[in-house]
Amino acid sequence: MFSNLFLERLLLYAYRNCLLILESVNQSINVTFFKEKKKKILIFNLLKKNFFNKKTLSISQKLANNYLLHNFNLLGSGLKNINLKRVNSVNSRNKKISKTISKNIDLKNYRLLNWQLDFKNNFKWNVKTPSKKIKFMNIPKADVKIPWEFSRMQHLPQLAIYVAKIKDKNYSKAKKIFKEFENEIVDFISFNPPKYGVNWICAMDVSIRISNWLIAKDIFNSAGFHSSDKVNEIFKNSVYDHTDFILKNLEYSSYRNNHYIANLCGLSIIARYLPQNKFSDSLVAFVSQELNKEIFSQFNEDGSSIEGSTSYHKFSLEMILYSTAFILSFEQPRLRRLKKNINSSLIKTNLISPKLDEKKFQIYLIKNKYFQKRFFSTFPEKYFERLTQMFNFFLNTTTSKKQIIQVGDNDSGKFFNFTPIFYNEKLNNNIQKDYFEDRESVNYILDIAHSWGLCKNFNSKKNFSFEKSLIKTLLGKIKFKQCSNLLKKKFKPKNYPGYKKSFYKLKSSILKNKKFSETQYEFKLDKSIMKNIELSYFKDFGIYILKNKKLFFSLRAISKYDKKFTSHYHFDQLSNILILNDKNLIIDPGTYTYNGNIKYRNYFRSYLAHFSPINIELEKNADIFSKIDHPTFKSFIMSKYCYLVKTIIKNNTYYSGYIYENYKIKIFHISNEKSYKNKQKKYYSPGYGLLKGLKSYEKIFNNII
Repeated sequence: MFSNLFLERLLLYAYRNCLLILESVNQSINVTFFKEKKKKILIFNLLKKNFFNKKTLSISQKLANNYLLHNFNLLGSGLKNINLKRVNSVNSRNKKISKTISKNIDLKNYRLLNWQLDFKNNFKWNVKTPSKKIKFMNIPKADVKIPWEFSRMQHLPQLAIYVAKIKDKNYSKAKKIFKEFENEIVDFISFNPPKYGVNWICAMDVSIRISNWLIAKDIFNSAGFHSSDKVNEIFKNSVYDHTDFILKNLEYSSYRNNHYIANLCGLSIIARYLPQNKFSDSLVAFVSQELNKEIFSQFNEDGSSIEGSTSYHKFSLEMILYSTAFILSFEQPRLRRLKKNINSSLIKTNLISPKLDEKKFQIYLIKNKYFQKRFFSTFPEKYFERLTQMFNFFLNTTTSKKQIIQVGDNDSGKFFNFTPIFYNEKLNNNIQKDYFEDRESVNYILDIAHSWGLCKNFNSKKNFSFEKSLIKTLLGKIKFKQCSNLLKKKFKPKNYPGYKKSFYKLKSSILKNKKFSETQYEFKLDKSIMKNIELSYFKDFGIYILKNKKLFFSLRAISKYDKKFTSHYHFDQLSNILILNDKNLIIDPGTYTYNGNIKYRNYFRSYLAHFSPINIELEKNADIFSKIDHPTFKSFIMSKYCYLVKTIIKNNTYYSGYIYENYKIKIFHISNEKSYKNKQKKYYSPGYGLLKGLKSYEKIFNNII
């Protein structure tokens, strides 16, 4: 008998092969960028004129100038110029319309961009190749994430915000930047026909791109900069192409993940900018229907992501907060009447994706149990309860420096990047300050959450981020009440009055077996460090967290998981993270890369890279997203001041213990195999493509891997 998962994958494979056959038929007929529309698509502005005030944060002049010169530094690439040296024409069937559209580019003051290039590794894909036929995984020294990240075009809203800030003092510079925005949009549309090249493979990236285009255009319009009718028509038609692509390529399956949430987030933003009609209302209903399912299927009861990664949890939380706010921003009378104006036949998705269920679709009256006022919503009350649990998990996995702790994979993904923050430290052997972006900062999530009423204002009151202003505009008077009761559901461990005696008695009984050896690590603390310490346990995610303002200490303890969702897990059972007074004493290694280097990918994912008693090497050529069978663990004692846990892998037994005594944290690794004395790595990857603490990482890794 075949498993349901196998049969589903077989069906998906057959469906994609059918699509490839249809694509080849279309190529022989007439493939164009977009068909002529009978009705004009209108794009409405959401932001009011002169939306910005002087306190809105924006990028620096230096960064804006680099964007104008087409110098980009993404995912650890270092600053690279991405001007196209030689124009590559599109496939023959699209040449004519490409030439027509490209006439709207001001080539006297603009250089075309190299959209298909992995500029970190100097590898280029072919724009003439149908996207479904492009090979992008396991290519030596090539990382498809580089052109994907660039083609999300998250720098365009940054430039728009910068223009809104400088237009009164430097109108000529502002106008130049607006022209750059138009040129880049038309450049992309001209030389990236839908379904061709590397930038029409993944519906998530298509969703992020069109959302950033719409927001950027809205910001420019609110600042008084408007395009010609011709450019507007090109833009509007591309909005249609993006919408059509997302709907027909939804990343939906029984093992769906953050990609599908990104699809829904993109569709929610598109719907908000379209005029009200049966299609846009049906799109709102479809997105709401699916978000109502995904918030319970992709997030556990403890609020954590099923993907086993704190960074992907942060990314998915961002998208849920944005998409929910965009849906709630519709006028209340429209939401109340939405059910009467929807038509499921208008939402044309692919064969395996869900359809809009008109009969089951509901509108809910949200009372003021959790919110400051009553309102009509496409989401029920339990949806908002799960949302607060998701934010609670996020808060518990952040440090006092407003950084996310890394557990599981981290590709440094963001849906929007309105207010970038930069590192002021040496990374990738580069000593320049403000050179590499800090994608692990959580300031933007806290600003979004503050406008939702989920938390206090963690950031400066003197300046406002665009994130905060945008969410306030979208939600209006909708805001959570004080959520302290919802956010403080802490784990209550058993009380062990004689915990020291119990701990050492258990440890001694283990070490009586001469097959076991022990390695001990000690960390001195200030006398007051353990005051107001709180212990949280997120059972569904598998992590214990001991935390206050000065200390962060965690134990990875996975007890329940679904193997089909372990592609972004790491081999990190019983591993620790210890941060004391903002100093990393024990740190998760991070991710560093996916496709860029398989050896590095598998090392950073392995037990060898994590501070754990387990010392099993990962197969060097393992699939970069291979599924993981995690060993179960047994807890003998667990409290704020000590724990002792055990796991067994392939007849080897491993214990991890911790005790707080004499103003010290002591960690014990016990196993019946050879132990490694120093597992405190001084080097790690703080973000995708970044390394910290290595002078010659090539040489060091060659000795390790």
